[in-house]
Amino acid sequence: MYKEFGFDTIKKKVLAYILKRTVPEFESASLDDIANIYIEGKPEVSTVPVSKDKTNAVRHALTGYAENQRGAE
Repeated sequence: MYKEFGFDTIKKKVLAYILKRTVPEFESASLDDIANIYIEGKPEVSTVPVSKDKTNAVRHALTGYAENQRGAE
């Protein structure tokens, strides 16, 4: 199934569902509209950290991020 639709398309559909259920501005939009119109480009899931001061980090600097976080726990 993943190969038929493409993994990025599946990511967009999951993100569309989350947006529709959690963000009031998307409540009345259809899932297809959210996935195909409002979510632009390629979704970056699990590639950009959401911790404070980390969201604008340079991508190549993220390679050791997960390992550093595990050590901080």
